[in-house]
Amino acid sequence: RDIRVGEEILISYVDEDEDEGEDGEGKGKGEDEEGSVDEEAEEERREERRRALREYGIQECGCKKCRG
Repeated sequence: RDIRVGEEILISYVDEDEDEGEDGEGKGKGEDEEGSVDEEAEEERREERRRALREYGIQECGCKKCRG
């Protein structure tokens, strides 16, 4: 169904920071050996979330993950 203007919605997704990395040992995309996420990788994740929201017709999200 279409989302109406002003309607509140809940979109859930896997939090990459809490997920295991691609190697299965807790090191995810954009993490260095100590597990720190670099700023470039975090911005890429924010852009992926924004792109997914735009697919639903949401132009801007105000959550802390999208704002950075």
